[in-house]
Amino acid sequence: MTQYSVLYVDDEQILLDLGKTFLEHSGSFTVERLTSAGEAIEKLKTTSFDCIVSDYQMPVMDGIVFLKYIRTAYPELPFILFTGRGREEVVIEAFANNADFYLQKGGNPTAQFVELEHKIKLAIERRQMAKALRESEERYRNVVEDQTEFISRFLPDGTHVFVNEAYCRYYDLKRDEILGHWFKPNIPVEDQKRVKRFFASLTPDHPVNVIEHRIIMPDGAIRWLRWSDRAIFDHSGTITEYQSVGLDITEEKATKVALQESEKRFRELSDLLPQVVYEADIDGNLTYANHIAFERFGYTEDDFRQGLNVMQMFAPYDLERVSVDFRAMVEGKGGKEHTGEYMAMRKDCSTFPISIYSSPIVADGRITGLRGIIVDITDRKRAEERLSEVNDAFLAFTPDPLRNINILTGLAGKMLQGTCALYNRLEGGMLCSLGMWNTPPAFASCDKPEGHICNDVILNGGLSPMIITNLPDSTYADTDPNVKRYQLKTYVGIPVKIGEKFLGSLCVVYQDTYSPSPRDLEILSFLAKAVSVEDERRTVEKALQLANKKLTFLSSITRHDILNQLTVLHAYLALSKEEEKDPKLAGFISREEKAAEAIGRQIKFTRFYEDIGVNAPRWQDVSLTIRSSASQLPLASVILAITVSGVEVYADPLIAKVFYNLIENSLRHGGHVTRIGFSFTESEEGGLLVYEDDGMGIMAEDRDLLFTRGFGKHTGLGLFLSREILSLTGITFRETGQPHKGVRFEIIIPKSGYRFNPKL
Repeated sequence: MTQYSVLYVDDEQILLDLGKTFLEHSGSFTVERLTSAGEAIEKLKTTSFDCIVSDYQMPVMDGIVFLKYIRTAYPELPFILFTGRGREEVVIEAFANNADFYLQKGGNPTAQFVELEHKIKLAIERRQMAKALRESEERYRNVVEDQTEFISRFLPDGTHVFVNEAYCRYYDLKRDEILGHWFKPNIPVEDQKRVKRFFASLTPDHPVNVIEHRIIMPDGAIRWLRWSDRAIFDHSGTITEYQSVGLDITEEKATKVALQESEKRFRELSDLLPQVVYEADIDGNLTYANHIAFERFGYTEDDFRQGLNVMQMFAPYDLERVSVDFRAMVEGKGGKEHTGEYMAMRKDCSTFPISIYSSPIVADGRITGLRGIIVDITDRKRAEERLSEVNDAFLAFTPDPLRNINILTGLAGKMLQGTCALYNRLEGGMLCSLGMWNTPPAFASCDKPEGHICNDVILNGGLSPMIITNLPDSTYADTDPNVKRYQLKTYVGIPVKIGEKFLGSLCVVYQDTYSPSPRDLEILSFLAKAVSVEDERRTVEKALQLANKKLTFLSSITRHDILNQLTVLHAYLALSKEEEKDPKLAGFISREEKAAEAIGRQIKFTRFYEDIGVNAPRWQDVSLTIRSSASQLPLASVILAITVSGVEVYADPLIAKVFYNLIENSLRHGGHVTRIGFSFTESEEGGLLVYEDDGMGIMAEDRDLLFTRGFGKHTGLGLFLSREILSLTGITFRETGQPHKGVRFEIIIPKSGYRFNPKL
C-alpha cells in the first residue's frame, strides 16, 4: 500500500494531534505536525512531503500567505486549506492562489477527517497525473525535436530517404540537399575497408551491429563517430534499406585516451610509493593493488588474477571490526574518508599493524567500491612500546642509584633485543659490571680491564658507539674471555662519561649477528646519558658517606671528651654542694648543675641525630621491622595488631627507631592503652602506613607542636627525630587522630618508595 507523507500546520496543538491520529489510522499517511508556517518553511528545506494541510488563521503568517510562498517555492506541491474560517473572500483567495482544495472545520470529526483524507489522496493523485503527463510530453518533444543523435535512412545505393535535424546540423547541410540524393561522409582511406566489411556483415540473422570510425570534416578536422546500423530485408532476404543512428564520440575517445594515460601515470606513480595503494569493489574484491602491496602481504600477481578479497588481509580477531567499518563506508555511512588501525595478515599468516586511509569510489552518484592507502605502522608501534617501556622504567626508579643503573641496563638489553646487557665501570684498577641484565649465573662481574672490548670503548671515549658484528673473527676473540666463553657474535657499546672523564661503557651483546638501526643507537645513547647521571649521583653519595663517616668519627671523639669533662664537672659540683653552707651559693650551684645537665642532653642529642643518613637507605620488610621494634618493649597485655603483609619500604635503616618510638609513646603516655595497630593501604598520595592506639590521643592544643624538637614529657626528641628519619627518602609524617579516641599517625610513602613482595 502506498503511504503518503503529509505536513500538517496549525497553531492549535490539540487539532494537530487529532488530525495525526485520524489520518494515520488507515495506514495511508505519515503526518508531520508543526504549529507555524515559519517552522514549516524551515522544515521544507530539509524534508520533502507529498501534501500540505494548513490552517488559515495563524499568528505571524496566515494560511493564504503560506500558500503564496508554497506556490512560489514548490509550485507542484499539493496544498489544502483546512480552516474554521468560512468567509467567502478566504475561499476565493485560496483558489485564486491555486489551492488544491478548501475544507472547513466543524461538524462530525469522523466525517470531516474522512473527507480530508479523500481530498488529500485526490490532490496528490491529480498532481501526480499532471506531472506524468507533462513528463511524457516533454520526453516526446525531446525525442522528436531535440534529438542529438544523427538519424538517417538510406537505400543500398546511398540515396537518403530520411534525416533528422541533428544530422543536417552536424554536416552543415539543408535537409533537401540530402534527401533524394546520394550522400556519403568523407571517410579516411584506412577506415574505408573496415566500414565496407561492416555493412557486408549485416544479414537477416544478424541485422544490427555497431561500428566506430573516423570522418573528415569539410574543414579537414578528424572526428570520431559511433553508428548503430540496422539492415532492413524484404521477404527474399534482399536488403532494401539501412537505418542508422550516429553519435559524435570524439570527446569520448579523447577522454578515454586521456583516462588511459591518467591510469597509466597513476599506476606508475603508485608503484613508486612505499605505501600500499588498493581499490576494491563493494563486496571487498580487490580490483587494483600496487607493486608494494604484493611485497607487504606476500601474494603474487597470479593470486590477484585468480581473485583476492580484502578480508583475507586481516587477522581473524580483527575481522568483525574491519567488516563493520567496510560496510559503513560502502553504504555511505562512514563519511567521505575513514582512518583506522588494524592488524593485517600476510599470506603466510604472519601479522603486522597497519593504518588505513580510505574513501568511497563514486560513479554516477553511487558508491561502487573503496580505494585507499595502507601504511605499515610496525615501526611506530614499536616506538610507542619503547616509549612506554622507558616511561615505566623511569617510574620504577628509587633513590638507590645502583638499582636505577640496573633498570637502565635491562632496558637497553630489552629494547635492542640483545642476549645480555652490561654497564661496565673502571673502579680501583678493575673493570666491574655495576649494571647487569640476563647475564649467565657464573658471569664474573669484575676483571682486569686489559683486552676487554668495554675497556677499549672507554679509552677511546667520544660519543660514537662501537659496533662489532664479527666477534669470532676479531682480535677480541683472543683478548676478551667472554667472547668465546659465551659464544658472542655481535657487540654494540657506547662510552659513558662521569664528570669530565669517560669511565664506563653501556653495551648490549648478542649470540647472533645483529645490525642495530639508527633508532637503536639513539636509544642506547639516551640510556647511556641516564646511566651517567645515576653513576655521578652514586659517586657523590659515596663521597658524602665518606665525609659523614669522618664527621661522625670526629663528633664521637669530641662528644666523648666533652662528656668526660661534664662527668668531672658534675662531681665537683656535687662536692661543692656538700661543703657549701651558704644558701645563696648553694642556689648558684643548683643552677650550674641544671646547666650541666642541659649540656649533657644536647650532647646526647647529637649522638642520635648523627646516626640519621649515615647508612644508605634500603628496602625493608615493614611487618618484620615492626615486630622487631615491638619485641624490645614491655607490651604485657597490650594487643599488637599488624595487618601489613608483603610490603617493603625504601627507607633509612633507622626506620625501626620510628616504630619503636611510636609504640613506646603509646605505652608511656597513652593512658590505659589496650590495643596498638599497624595497617597499610594505597591512596592517590602513595602508600599509607597507619599507626593507631586506643589511648587518650593527642590534645588539640598540642598538635601543632607535636613534631618540634624538645616537645614532650620525656626527652622531647622522639617524634622530631622520627620525622627527620622518614624525610630522608621523601616519606612524610602526620597525626590525624581525635582527642580521647586514641592517636592516629599516618606515614605517607611515595609510590616509588614501596613495593609488594609476594615471597614475604
